[in-house]
Amino acid sequence: MSIDEPLIEKWRAERKDAGSQPGTINRKLQRLHAVLAKAVDRKTIPRHPFAGLKPLKCDRTGRVRFLDEEEERQLREGLLAREQEHRAERQRYIEHCKVRGLPLLAIRTEEFTDHLQPIVLLALNTGLRRGEIFHLKWRDVNLKTKWLTVVGKTSKNRQTRQIPLNIEAMHVLEGWRRQLGTVTPATYIFLGTTEKPLTTITTAWRSVRKPAALEDFHFHDLRHHFASRLVQSGVDLNTVRELLGHADITMVLRYAHLAPGGLASAVEKVARSTSEFGEGRLRSNIW
Repeated sequence: MSIDEPLIEKWRAERKDAGSQPGTINRKLQRLHAVLAKAVDRKTIPRHPFAGLKPLKCDRTGRVRFLDEEEERQLREGLLAREQEHRAERQRYIEHCKVRGLPLLAIRTEEFTDHLQPIVLLALNTGLRRGEIFHLKWRDVNLKTKWLTVVGKTSKNRQTRQIPLNIEAMHVLEGWRRQLGTVTPATYIFLGTTEKPLTTITTAWRSVRKPAALEDFHFHDLRHHFASRLVQSGVDLNTVRELLGHADITMVLRYAHLAPGGLASAVEKVARSTSEFGEGRLRSNIW
């Protein structure tokens, strides 16, 4: 069986009938398109079998979920409560060992009981993707100049970008650095096992998200929250694009409606113009 446009059209129709969204179908075809493009470059096949195939029309705005003030408070309190529970667990174990004459562990006095709170707070204040955070090394962070570098090979679009660190991000990284003790520039900031980076925080993240009652909120939404706060504070969309690491501004247009005095202000201007027009007609009728 050869791959051609009729075959792809049939496959797309089947996926739509099965309930797949147009955006999901497009993304899957993009991967196949890239593979076939490589085959054309290497002259394995003479031409791209569906080079002229247009993607399905879909809502390009996508899902934008960010936290309101109350939800952010709940998330932060959830992170602190989790850390307090870790310390309480250690204390209970110490009491258990005392009664039985077993060796005692030290009381937990470190700033962070594990990596979850530093990771979440860093995401809130930098907009980094989860994979970008996992692959950060200490050489990528300059605590003196307060800048963080996302290396191109760890970024989704393979482009290196730099992000300034605000007060909270600095506090998190400085505290985590002190807590780890001796590290090398090549050490991952958030280590997994055998000197490799973390690969997942699903269980730990769920342990905070559920008690905080954050409905339909995923780790990636921390990135949306970062972008939304920037726009709401009056930061222009191009700057937001640079901080998020998008190749063009299309992806950040989803946040445009959050800008102060943006769409709502424009609509109000129409209302004022209409009102003035009505008053003018009224005056003319009176005379």
